[in-house]
Amino acid sequence: MSKLLNLFRKKPENNSKALIQNFEAALGENLHSLIQYGSSVKGSQNAKSDLNLLIVLQISTPEAHSAIYHLLKHRPEIDPFILGMRGIENTFQSFAIKFLSIKRHYKVLSGEDILAGINIPLDRERFLAEQALRNLRLKLVHAFVIKGPNLTYLKYVISIKNAIFIDVFEVPRCDDMELPVDYLQRITMLQEKFSFSSSVLKTLYTLPDIYNNLSTTEIEQLHGNLFLFLDNILSYVEKHWNGK
Repeated sequence: MSKLLNLFRKKPENNSKALIQNFEAALGENLHSLIQYGSSVKGSQNAKSDLNLLIVLQISTPEAHSAIYHLLKHRPEIDPFILGMRGIENTFQSFAIKFLSIKRHYKVLSGEDILAGINIPLDRERFLAEQALRNLRLKLVHAFVIKGPNLTYLKYVISIKNAIFIDVFEVPRCDDMELPVDYLQRITMLQEKFSFSSSVLKTLYTLPDIYNNLSTTEIEQLHGNLFLFLDNILSYVEKHWNGK
């Protein structure tokens, strides 16, 4: 994976052009949009970052899925997000937080810019942000109770780490707060905004590098701090957003 990703970064123009041509050749007129988004666009990627692609098909079919599989089977650094055009406005509204996050840092590689016209009312954005946080809190508790304070639980937390950051940072955004690109600077801003500690997010940020070294007691502490943080965020939402 690192060799492929390093090759892409050393010659991004050539590799990006080849990637676009491969998608256009394989999918033809069924390729409505090919969009790159995330850290590779905003310039915050590292050696472990994926290359995020939004692939929008005119019609999402098993044949198209197979074509994309063959395009990407030797490109494990690419993380595809695949949609069909049918009902796409409903998809935007249903997953508004995801698309608002994508829209902040993206570039169109081929086809139409389908993100430019996305319009999410603030009340819906807030509803979905709260829903996502409640879901994360439920899943975190369920995982801890079922798996216990061990590596299996930590691996699960790592698997939802990005979702936690996206959903948590949506709260200050819904309060019209500008956030820096750097996640550690964002955590500092959260600390300044809220009356409760957000320091557990710093541990969560480094968790993929340290999880093998955590003791059972430390895992229990991590779970407790992470649950308390999510619970406090939701308490803030309940207090400040109700009726707004």
